Amino acid sequence: MADFFFEGRIPTSKSLLNRALILKSHAPEGLQLLGGSDAEDVVFLRKSLGKIEDGKEFYLGDGGTTLRFFALRAAREKGQFTLKVSERLFRRPHGALKEILEGLGVSLEPGHNQFVMKSRGWLDPGQALSVPTGDSSQFASAVVLNAWGLPYDLDIAFSGGITSESYFRMTLDLCRRAGMTIEETDKGLRIPARQRIQLKSLILEPDFSSMFSLAALAALHGRAEFLSVRENPLQPDARFIDLLREMGVPVEWNEERLTVGKAASLKAVTADLALCPDLVPVLSVLCAFAEGRSVLRGAPQLRHKESDRIISTAGLLRRMGIDVDERPDGLEIEGSPGLAPKSFPFDPDKDHRLAMAAGILIRMGWDVRVSEPAVVDKSFPEFWSLLHAGPHLIVGHRGAGKTSFARRLSGVPVRDIDEEIEKNNGQKIFDFFRDRGEEVFRQTELATLRAIAPELSPRTWVSLGAGLRLEEIEKVGEIFWLRRDTDRDGRVFLDRPRLDPSSDPLGEFRTRARPRESLYARHADRVYTVPEGLWESDEIERRIIAGDLRGTGGAVTMFPRHRRTIPQLGAGLYELRDDLLDDDELHSLFLKLPTEKILYSVRRRRHIPDEILASDCWIDWGLDEFYPEKEFVQHLSSRLILSSHGTLKDALLDFRLYSKFNVHWKMSPIVESYEDLREGHLWWAQDPQHRSFLPRSAEGRWAWYRLWMKGRMKLNFWREDMGSSLDQPTLSQWLATPFSAESFAAVLGSPVHHSWSPAEHRSFFAAHDMPFWAIDVREGEWNKAFPFLRELGLRFAAVTSPLKGRAFRACEPSSLAEELGSVNTLAWDESIAGWRGHNTDLEGLAEAVTGLPPGPIVVWGGGGTLPVLGRVLPGASAYSATGGHLRQGSPPLAEAPSTLVWAAPRGGDLKWPPDSWAPEVVLDLNYKEDSPGREYALRCKARYLSGEKMFREQARGQRQYWQKFLKG
Repeated sequence: MADFFFEGRIPTSKSLLNRALILKSHAPEGLQLLGGSDAEDVVFLRKSLGKIEDGKEFYLGDGGTTLRFFALRAAREKGQFTLKVSERLFRRPHGALKEILEGLGVSLEPGHNQFVMKSRGWLDPGQALSVPTGDSSQFASAVVLNAWGLPYDLDIAFSGGITSESYFRMTLDLCRRAGMTIEETDKGLRIPARQRIQLKSLILEPDFSSMFSLAALAALHGRAEFLSVRENPLQPDARFIDLLREMGVPVEWNEERLTVGKAASLKAVTADLALCPDLVPVLSVLCAFAEGRSVLRGAPQLRHKESDRIISTAGLLRRMGIDVDERPDGLEIEGSPGLAPKSFPFDPDKDHRLAMAAGILIRMGWDVRVSEPAVVDKSFPEFWSLLHAGPHLIVGHRGAGKTSFARRLSGVPVRDIDEEIEKNNGQKIFDFFRDRGEEVFRQTELATLRAIAPELSPRTWVSLGAGLRLEEIEKVGEIFWLRRDTDRDGRVFLDRPRLDPSSDPLGEFRTRARPRESLYARHADRVYTVPEGLWESDEIERRIIAGDLRGTGGAVTMFPRHRRTIPQLGAGLYELRDDLLDDDELHSLFLKLPTEKILYSVRRRRHIPDEILASDCWIDWGLDEFYPEKEFVQHLSSRLILSSHGTLKDALLDFRLYSKFNVHWKMSPIVESYEDLREGHLWWAQDPQHRSFLPRSAEGRWAWYRLWMKGRMKLNFWREDMGSSLDQPTLSQWLATPFSAESFAAVLGSPVHHSWSPAEHRSFFAAHDMPFWAIDVREGEWNKAFPFLRELGLRFAAVTSPLKGRAFRACEPSSLAEELGSVNTLAWDESIAGWRGHNTDLEGLAEAVTGLPPGPIVVWGGGGTLPVLGRVLPGASAYSATGGHLRQGSPPLAEAPSTLVWAAPRGGDLKWPPDSWAPEVVLDLNYKEDSPGREYALRCKARYLSGEKMFREQARGQRQYWQKFLKG
């Protein structure tokens, strides 16, 4: 199990934020809250407060704090209100709340999982308001938070000692900061009349309870760096920092950065947790791995939390194999540093803190199956995504390689839904689908997943069908979207059931592709774009799977799905675009990311949020929609980027308007040719420190250029899925490219986005610190493109049709290449300051045709490969794929062929061979999955052989040739 690593800003404490939201609702002139959280309690309270003036019915979820705070706030208004809650919360005692409200002249009557409240506003109680505090201080907090602007002095008398006094002190401190005068009396408090909120903004702390769950994991198994952690926090749970130090954990706290490292060994601790009982479950897990006996005491209120946390925590420790004694106010734990991982189910009893404690074990490799893991949404919904906790449900298009990906994962259990269906029904998927139809199959998929879900361990990877209805499944673990850039081409399948026999095979795929893509994007927690031709897991894939992306650099655009976590992508900049994210998504991500790593991009709206302007983040103003005021540019020039996305000419005209300002210029035009690419590159080279050039195209053909500029430009983006431009390299491509590479190798041709060559040759060239890319070069561009590529740093190249003749004329060919008049392999030779070339097609084709059945052979198409085909298959009949006629000089076909060699691309002028030929074998010289050779084999029911064997043998020969020029 790889070490855990975290860097980022923990969302605001829900305890603080819930209090601050109540304050804001009493501030008629507005109160800006600098902090936020997507915790369930916060979301319910924020939504309810947002409609308090005209709403009559409110849903408050499962949180006692939310109900108590909101009930007292709503009671300040006149009317009848229905407060709906979860069944679990409804069953908890609410006599204290009813007593307080009645003291203020407000009635509260229970219904079915709801309370009906009738209020004329708070009435003067005429005496001290009695507030019970023995079981919880939240009732007292709720009264104080809502005592603004009363026309009378309010006296509050506490009945009993104050439980969780530290949280009540937090309430008093916040209210005093906001301008409230609070007098402490012998019996309780006095709040004078007619007080108004004086604050305009309030900075809110991160949630130390949630922070502790990650800090504990770092202490056991990694490292965590928490940002924006200021001194003198209000939350009592900040005590975990001192506790970690007492246990021997390396902790540093300076410049608002708290760093927690892995402990060499953990020491037992004795701690009074009266002020911070929420720490107990996670701290107990830490103590389980410590040397000696730990005593956690002083917190009898743990019996009355979401669960009886003393019993529940002790139950978890015993399942771990730990000796633990329960106390009335805590636990005594005998640590076991050498504790081996175990497997067991665990029910956190709907307690988020217990689920997080179990999550620590899961991230350390324990097989702990937590029921209802979503309980963490109450306070820290990002928790599981940060742990990359499973089960991992692999989704993606047909043919994306989900099953083969799962099988190359080492040391983890793997399940395949199709295999489960076959096992349960005693019928192959092909036959099941054919006999019962798609609707029954989809229902069976869902039922099968639901049936196996309870037995899936957090380490299990499950391969799902491409059409599984993700919107109908209960969330289990993470959804991992496996995609390939060739998904957009479509695929023809020879061994899978047809989904729509009335459509052509390629149309069948493409019709379903778009809606499925939207579904995957909407539900995925993580995305991995697999390199074409990657069949064995490599170090880069393992890093992506583990989520270890430290030092990735570059920039990445944030999408709505990123809101569900705290991004741990290792990027140098995170782009928040106002046309891709709504206000809530922008705000949520802004609060989770280091401000110095945020790039806020103005694309749709001229108004920039105040929190962006007040921060130190970068601002990218797109000049395509509207121009900024020059005073604005002058004021923010030190962190302003002016960008243009039209043509090269448009960009230069746009930039001229602001030429006197010292800003960063980003040119991201549509580039159609290598002439324009070179012009943009030269523009960048005039001032590399203040310019970034990011060419774009409809097909993504300039990704290689952006990779070449890695480490050279200030702004350079990569992507996980489709990104905001296909010209952004994928994360895998980005990680495979060294910063500021000195030279590179490539496969040249068009199209080449499907090429297996980069994956095939990656490790070979990586040993020489050289990346290998697919570079789209069309035949008519060769004379401009090839010299420019050499100018940039091209040293080695594989060449595809129809460029092999061009390559032949650009080099010193080998004797074999001379005979064939064609080159598919190029190497730069410093000794002659020129290119040398070779051809490995002959050995590749010779390997491909081994084992073909006896009988006549037809070559359909061929083009530039015909000379090689003629050498290997001298008796074959060659036909034009566009004219459908026998090529001149080719031997006529005497009888139906036994083998048809497919050597033609898909195109509008393609003609199909006669179905009546019905060859036994179709040998496709292409391995592209939308190849018409596949479709012809399907039509004729022929045995299909792809061009993989040919490719592998060609590639082997190319490496042998290139090796000669890499020595020394």
